Amino acid sequence: EFWRRGRRIAWNRWAEGYLLEGDIVFVQSEGNMVLGVIDFSKLTSDVTGSPYTHMGIVAVENGQVLVYDMNLTGAGRKTFGHLMAMPDTAGVAVKRLAREYRHHIPAAMAYCRRVHEHQMEFDRKLRLDNDELYCSELVEVAFRTAGLRLSHPVRWDALPGFDEHPIAVNVIRIANGAEANEYVIIPGNDRIGIWSSPTLELVLDLTAVDSPPKIPGWEHQE
Repeated sequence: EFWRRGRRIAWNRWAEGYLLEGDIVFVQSEGNMVLGVIDFSKLTSDVTGSPYTHMGIVAVENGQVLVYDMNLTGAGRKTFGHLMAMPDTAGVAVKRLAREYRHHIPAAMAYCRRVHEHQMEFDRKLRLDNDELYCSELVEVAFRTAGLRLSHPVRWDALPGFDEHPIAVNVIRIANGAEANEYVIIPGNDRIGIWSSPTLELVLDLTAVDSPPKIPGWEHQE
């Protein structure tokens, strides 16, 4: 706990120097074991073809750098450092809207704040109806509400890991009550999902959360 406190403080300070409201946080998780034998984080990563299993959007409020996200308990808001110090957080990457798209940020953040205020529930069925939300859906819908599409949803049976892990894909799909011809929004990689969006530019490539790095030229870049 003492070590995690130090990590939380260090990342909070880092975030204050490098991150802007509207930045998109991609989290690599590990150790989410199911029944003590299945690493659900790795399975999800394999199925979606992405190193990222969680996402959120940065907000700057009262001098703090926060992250709005969706987790199993519903709409969340936590400091960036708190997210980095969580036991299952292994790595992080950050992307930022290119300058010509940043006028969409205020409306996207207003949406995130409404979701948190109303304590919208986590979408366990991973449906695209927006009555409930999962983490990557929150990010996509927030910016679509603001008039900007980041990515295209992907059919369950077209996920990158379907051919290699068809049983796993269908187990996850069935467990969430989803049909094979339904679509999901994924964090993605260089080819698909939110990560691949041409509207985004890289701030921080995938980095272990042991300690924050320096990014020359990015300090408080507007």
